[in-house]
Amino acid sequence: MYGEIEKSFSILKVKKMRKEKRKELNFMEFKNTEKYILATLISLMLISSFAASGVVTVQALDESHPWDDITLHATITVNPYWGYYGGYHDIWQAIKTEVAKIGINLEIHYYTDFVWYDRVWTDGNWDQRWTGDGGWDLTMFEWWLQPHALEPWFSSMLYSWLQPQYTEEEGFNVHPWNNSKADELLEKAMTSFDAETRKFYIDKWQEVFMHDAPWINLYYPRIYETMGKWLEGYEPTGVWWYDVSQLKLNTGLMPTARQALHQDWVYYAVTEDIWSLLPPYMDTYTEEQMEVLQWSSLYSWSMNWDNFVTGTQPDPTDYIISANLADGFPTQIGPLQYRVNLKQGVKWSDGDQFDADDVVMTLNNITLNKLSGNTGIGDWVWWLKNATKVGTYQVDLHLKRQVADLLSLLANDWGGLIMPHHIFKDVAPQNIEQRDENINFDDPTAWAPVTGPFKLKEIVAGEYCLLERNPLYFGFDENVMGVGQTWGPDPSVQAIYLKTVPDPAVRLLEFQTYRLDLGEYPTAPLEVWQVMEDDPYLNVFQYDYPASNPIWINFNNPYLSNRWIRKAIGHAIPYPKIFSEILPSWGIETAYPGKTYVMPVHYYTEPNTGGDLVGTTVHLFNEELEPWYYDIELAEDYMELWWYSENNPAANGPQGDADFSGLVDLDDFLILRDNAGVTADWPVEVVPGNMIDPDFDNSGTPSMIDDFDIWGALYGVEY
Repeated sequence: MYGEIEKSFSILKVKKMRKEKRKELNFMEFKNTEKYILATLISLMLISSFAASGVVTVQALDESHPWDDITLHATITVNPYWGYYGGYHDIWQAIKTEVAKIGINLEIHYYTDFVWYDRVWTDGNWDQRWTGDGGWDLTMFEWWLQPHALEPWFSSMLYSWLQPQYTEEEGFNVHPWNNSKADELLEKAMTSFDAETRKFYIDKWQEVFMHDAPWINLYYPRIYETMGKWLEGYEPTGVWWYDVSQLKLNTGLMPTARQALHQDWVYYAVTEDIWSLLPPYMDTYTEEQMEVLQWSSLYSWSMNWDNFVTGTQPDPTDYIISANLADGFPTQIGPLQYRVNLKQGVKWSDGDQFDADDVVMTLNNITLNKLSGNTGIGDWVWWLKNATKVGTYQVDLHLKRQVADLLSLLANDWGGLIMPHHIFKDVAPQNIEQRDENINFDDPTAWAPVTGPFKLKEIVAGEYCLLERNPLYFGFDENVMGVGQTWGPDPSVQAIYLKTVPDPAVRLLEFQTYRLDLGEYPTAPLEVWQVMEDDPYLNVFQYDYPASNPIWINFNNPYLSNRWIRKAIGHAIPYPKIFSEILPSWGIETAYPGKTYVMPVHYYTEPNTGGDLVGTTVHLFNEELEPWYYDIELAEDYMELWWYSENNPAANGPQGDADFSGLVDLDDFLILRDNAGVTADWPVEVVPGNMIDPDFDNSGTPSMIDDFDIWGALYGVEY
């Protein structure tokens, strides 16, 4: 039916994906039996030699390319390992070697945590490509999501209208990614309560994401965790410090060495410092831990503790969302209006009564107010319009759109921890951040009252934060919770000591000598963990860590705004080397190939009402979607597509794929049809960053005969 196509473009290679070369990267196993002392020395040697700043350049290999070498800049931290503030040094070095083969010179710039933060995240830089004095092209850090639901920390990163600045509704789409098709699918997915409908749209959204990737997700890790066997009621995957109602110290299981410390304190190792005292201004995991132990939200991420054994991975159905300051779950009273009743009798730690004024002031004046500088604003502004007081213990939430994950959004501690109205009612939102309550570390009398199970007693920046039990915590009060309904933490836990231990080798030694009960980012080679599994006093286990580990991409760099170059980089990454050599040296035995923001732990059950598991349950992770994989020849093909589009002004895209979707399909024919017979200077800018060429044969005028033949012969080809 369709005529033969004359191969008129010598540089353009139209190739289908080489499935036979794709590797099964589900997991790698490594076994060794080194002793503690040898393994610890190995860990120390791996960690010790990185400078505070510097540049490392790798020249492109001697490959023949029609384009000049491109230089890109990776802005990373001095921490050599994975994580929220990790620099992933070994991974970047491996990537540099590979992308050089396709004509990309990668320069890596190392910065301390908050210098890195300022260059990537602050208002002055997150819309700026890398320069010598600021900005970024590429960076890498984990993105953590709750296993309870996709939200929060999901949509705010993705909608095109939720860019960090210059928008009324400020979000965290830092790239910024502008994809109207993705917006439409995401909106349908996140507003659908029906399980099958939601899965249909979120599956399609994941397909669009991988075609026009705003980031390159390398892997989802399964990590080791260690804690003293005497610590009970702590679940690290999704409950963390959000619910410490079951936390307990079993002194009968403590080793003699542990007795030298306070028997009724929990010792936790943190890696970052503390810069702010109030929850609206937390930036680090350390600050989040300190805040969530002191302040309360309307709802909390929790689990069915009856089914949980410390040191095991819960089943996804065990995760629930519980009422915290709220008394029961929201009641819908209008199309976009929900009523929340509040617990009565709750007291702030200074004795003042908690009521609706606290909730309304926090949400309206701080959480949703851009002037306040709240670090969590992007998680709220896209769905919550405002809150109104109905009665002393009753508030109404006015939504901008329906959201299936409402309870999880209300459990968000980033912007959702309720602050005291009687302290801040007369303070202008823009002045709160500089108040003594937030920046005075030395005077406890200046600190704001709290409603959580612990309150700050002492803090020394860079060393430790000590939180003591709050005797006025409502969870201890039968008048609030009901007779026999009070909840923990257990009296065996009188204080929590957040100890700053940024060096992973030191953290490792403190675990082995029982000076820590638990801690974050337990980095050590696999050999160490395999030895520690036999320690009679340590609970060592693995669990699926709910985080992605992506390369973040700045679209303000004109090279990186081109999807072909992003695809080329994605397929030039040596995943087999990363999985089999690098990750095991960091203590990650198993890693799952990366796809999108949706993680393998994500399920949805209808209705999603605090763990009331009735109705259909679906797996939101698109299992059929192909992950990233290493194929350097395919990466070069993508670079050739980019070069062709840049150097052929009559055709700004691969042959047949007029809309840059990555697939020759009906949409491309519709572009041809709508432009048939129109002579114009191609390409035509349809949306920013999306240049199309409906004139497939480059005759100067789209034709329903010649161009249709080209489209038809290439139908179904994927780029």
